[in-house]
Amino acid sequence: YQRRVRGGHGQQSWQAIKTTLIVVGIYLFAALPFIVSRVYNSLTSNSFSVRIRIFCTITYMLNTAVNPYVYLLTNRSLRNHGKCLFTRTATTVSVADEVKPRISRINQGWNLTRSFSKM
Repeated sequence: YQRRVRGGHGQQSWQAIKTTLIVVGIYLFAALPFIVSRVYNSLTSNSFSVRIRIFCTITYMLNTAVNPYVYLLTNRSLRNHGKCLFTRTATTVSVADEVKPRISRINQGWNLTRSFSKM
């Protein structure tokens, strides 16, 4: 049992590290041309052509559009919940049923703390 728990956390940690590296890599790929063009423009009297400046600005802005897709591709749970939003299957019921035990556990904890405070 303990091996399974440790293995699960290790897998989750690796998944988080992988997602972070992908997001940072995409950010660097998108932001570096923009940053280099701005620094070059501020240090020299020459400037890049309008097309290059537009390209750098668009790639910089596209980073924000790409991030949700990166998270969807790397997180299976998020993908499954997203599928439930667009399909009418029994899985939509399971998502709602998944929340009910959590709420009941929260309410039980609330009732316990209220009963201790009355003592």
